[in-house]
Amino acid sequence: MAEVRTGRTVVGSVCVALDGRTPGPGGDLDADWAVPHVLSDAARELREQLSGSATTVLVGGEDYEGLREAWQPLAEDSADGSAAAAADLRDRAFARWLDEVEKIVVSPSLTEPGWRNAWVLGVSPTQVTNQLRRQRGGDVLVLGGALVRGLLAVDALDRLAVLWCPEVLGSGERLFDDGLPRSRWSLVSSAVSDTGAVATVYDRER
Repeated sequence: MAEVRTGRTVVGSVCVALDGRTPGPGGDLDADWAVPHVLSDAARELREQLSGSATTVLVGGEDYEGLREAWQPLAEDSADGSAAAAADLRDRAFARWLDEVEKIVVSPSLTEPGWRNAWVLGVSPTQVTNQLRRQRGGDVLVLGGALVRGLLAVDALDRLAVLWCPEVLGSGERLFDDGLPRSRWSLVSSAVSDTGAVATVYDRER
């Protein structure tokens, strides 16, 4: 009999190169290759879709540092309209959403998140995800390859948003590595960007 899950929907969101890698050879912060694709119209529309139903962001420590570096200054600039004036309106809106949304950082070493509405927990991502499922709220949006890979390994995702980027990285962690539990997914939506990236959303079939 198929497993039926109740509670909040846990959504993983990640950029993946053609060779299946989520970071480059430099580790989880090696993501410069993805920037042109992340700033494409298809990726912006995907972020609007995902953030529209999410009330919590879940992210690992290294990915959180990259997220904060990229989006926190834009959110702060949006308040007074200075440097943010040159940014796309959708990027400014996403930055403000990230600034305001509940952010849970899973990290054994980070102590001060340095961003409002952010908390650091030194427990396993699976524990956090199970607890969040039992709480009231919208979707839980998992950002970054490290946590998405970990939650795929324990079949803890209900939805997976992948931005497939036309890049070959050569080395680095793969999103779908050997040893994952067998699973079936259905394609919900797809859109091709002007950079050649493909923004896709899949739902886990149970």
